[in-house]
Amino acid sequence: MAKSRIMAFTWSTLKNLFSKPVTRNYPAEPINYPERSRGHIEIEIDKCISCSMCAKVCPTGCITVDRKALTWEINRFDCLACGYCTLKCPKKCLHLTPGYQTPGEVKEPVKYQRPTPPPKPAAAAGAAGAAAGAAGAAVKAGAAGAAAGAAAPKATLNGDIVTFANGKTMDLSKLPADKKVATLKKLGLDKPAAPAKTAAAPDDVIVSATTGAKLAGNTITLANGKTMDLSKLPEANRANVLKKLGLDKPAAPAEAPKAAAADAEPKATLNGNIVTLPNGKTMDLSKLPEANREKVLEKLGLK
Repeated sequence: MAKSRIMAFTWSTLKNLFSKPVTRNYPAEPINYPERSRGHIEIEIDKCISCSMCAKVCPTGCITVDRKALTWEINRFDCLACGYCTLKCPKKCLHLTPGYQTPGEVKEPVKYQRPTPPPKPAAAAGAAGAAAGAAGAAVKAGAAGAAAGAAAPKATLNGDIVTFANGKTMDLSKLPADKKVATLKKLGLDKPAAPAKTAAAPDDVIVSATTGAKLAGNTITLANGKTMDLSKLPEANRANVLKKLGLDKPAAPAEAPKAAAADAEPKATLNGNIVTLPNGKTMDLSKLPEANREKVLEKLGLK
């Protein structure tokens, strides 16, 4: 029994002496890792934009990103090698590399430093250079450009019809009110031409009894002697200024012209039960009930 054990041991010893070792000389010699093995996270720091997406999705919080210092730091002792950060990286600069880190003597995180991006060219300096380069040409062509600008035809407004320089027209009556105002403003037609300044007659001067301000045309003379030109103000602001100074109540217009115009308007006529309207249409009152007939006659002023 003892001899058989000795022979088995001797055979194993001789076999191991003349065969290759079972273990590998790691880390002196490289190891071929399996295809889908998970080793550690590596980063291409030149592609990193410090967006912090990797730090936000890391389940253990082992990644730290500092945008101001342009650093990317990982604590490999807390990393699970799950690879979730590599999926969320927008620049794909994180990779899950097979293999392990080289053993070291100090247990500390690994920090990577991003290169400082090149400064952007100053826009102001570029604009100043372009302006300086074109200054000579601008001075030479200033008079010619001004003359050409003055002679260039502009859009004109006649009622609701806008006529452009190329001869095309636009009917503003078909547009909503807000678009109509925006179109006029864009074409520079929202500011009516200032009326000619004429010396106001003494009868045209309006004096406020409360503030002592005087209104002559579009010019307001305040009690302290200062003046204000209302033609430079928008319509809403003009009304507010007149109301504040007590000058918003103009004289009542004469009623005689209106009365004459009303008398000159054609009226409906009644011939038996037939009413003839100003537009030429007729109405047969015999087909209406008595109550409705009275109302129609009263409304048309034929009763």
